[in-house]
Amino acid sequence: MPAPIDSSPAETSAETSAALNLDDIALPDAIQRVLAAQRAEDSKAPPLDPDALESTLLLVDLGRQRDRVQGSLLARVCGQGDRRHRDGAAEPASATDSAALNGALRELRGQHKLLAACARGSGGMLACVAHMAQTGNVGVALNVDLLVTGGDGVSDGRMDSGEVKNWTQQVSGRRAEQTLRALFSEEAGAVLQIRTADRAAVMQVLRDHGLSRCTSFIGKTRPQAAATDQGKGALTIWRDATQIFGATLEQIARADFDLSSSGGQAQSDATAKRKPETREEKIRALKMGL
Repeated sequence: MPAPIDSSPAETSAETSAALNLDDIALPDAIQRVLAAQRAEDSKAPPLDPDALESTLLLVDLGRQRDRVQGSLLARVCGQGDRRHRDGAAEPASATDSAALNGALRELRGQHKLLAACARGSGGMLACVAHMAQTGNVGVALNVDLLVTGGDGVSDGRMDSGEVKNWTQQVSGRRAEQTLRALFSEEAGAVLQIRTADRAAVMQVLRDHGLSRCTSFIGKTRPQAAATDQGKGALTIWRDATQIFGATLEQIARADFDLSSSGGQAQSDATAKRKPETREEKIRALKMGL
């Protein structure tokens, strides 16, 4: 029987209790610092399955969208004093939630519907996905729309609508802060890789275990064997049908990408690519962004 996944958040230090000023942290800089710190910690993550031509990533968020970042790796590498963001540190999952997650994973493995799973820990969801992608040599397009708008991707059905919506007009500000919280919070939980064709069946298993409302579809993979070249060998992050970050897996492995070059792949919110305008551009962006 597979060992249960440890979904508890990483241990925190009292030295990082000072609040973060997320307003002053650029996304590429945060990613570079966190991944560099992860390299120093010699973090291990199971690889994404490179043989699945069409697979989807899910986040089971046992923190249930609290997204607290105090005491996180992000706090240790970018910590600043700002009481506006003093929201406490992530806490361990309840015994009920931990048992539910491990029960769901056992059932999914038994049904051969789970390709890979990694506990969200030090560095948050971003570090987890980055290491899984790099070790499996599988490109990933992450989409944070549901995570920053408070949706779950299940009860509201937005992920299956097939429409590109202007979420910016529907949700209040603080998009950059919400994105950082979603990517780097170390709340208990796990990232799962499943076949895209199994989405409905997997969600039913998670629903049976009481986890569907804290589960979101967060991305798609682009393995080397995929027919389409776009997205291979890269990690991209999308929000509002716009790519807000991109780097090759080689850059991710080195935690080294050019933060100053406007022509490079690494981008911040301020230098993000223009939003798609034509119908064809929107369809292409939707496919890559999830």
